[in-house]
Amino acid sequence: MTIPPPYEPPASPSDPKPTDEGGQQPPPRPPQAPQPPQYAAPQTPQYGAPGLPPQPPQYGGPQGYGQPSGPLGASDPDDLTLPLYGATIQQAVTRWLKNYVNFSGRASRSEFWWVALVSTVIPIVLSLLGMIGSHTEVTTVRIGDQLVSTQQTVPGPFGIAVNVILVLYSLAVLLPSLGLIWRRFHDTDRSGGFYFLALIPFVGGIIVIVLLALDSKPEGARFDRR
Repeated sequence: MTIPPPYEPPASPSDPKPTDEGGQQPPPRPPQAPQPPQYAAPQTPQYGAPGLPPQPPQYGGPQGYGQPSGPLGASDPDDLTLPLYGATIQQAVTRWLKNYVNFSGRASRSEFWWVALVSTVIPIVLSLLGMIGSHTEVTTVRIGDQLVSTQQTVPGPFGIAVNVILVLYSLAVLLPSLGLIWRRFHDTDRSGGFYFLALIPFVGGIIVIVLLALDSKPEGARFDRR
């Protein structure tokens, strides 16, 4: 009869740990300090085009409301109730003649300077024509024992006609020119009475020219004809 081997129970966690070749148990590992939990940095939402840093919000008053972008001008050259900005020389002269003695409303810089150029060139041309139509006369006068000769320019028939035209032209454009200056001052939001600054000796004319060259202002619309 065969005797069975004795029963051996399975190893449990309480059994001694295995040893190394020298029969010594390995030293226990030192306890590690607890690590703080790692959190991811919050991500800022990106707006706009990719790859660009976010732009800070803009604060302040609303843009584009209640602020005039520029003075209101006429869209039709025949509209004489508003100034025509960017007028050509033909449009400026035509509007000037139609606004013959009008001292109300406004006139743009282009309207004023084109007319000023024409009003300067025409008298110069007429004066040159008057000189061409004139001749020089030499007069000799005896003073005591000496003869004194004098020269004077005497206009001929053509020169006389040109001089008459020049005088009539100057009278014809007097009031229209004053009205244009008045309206140009209105376009800069100034009264036409600033023209009388020209009466100041030496510097008055310069002051008036500088004021007439200033930019247009939307506030000048208060001078428009209603």
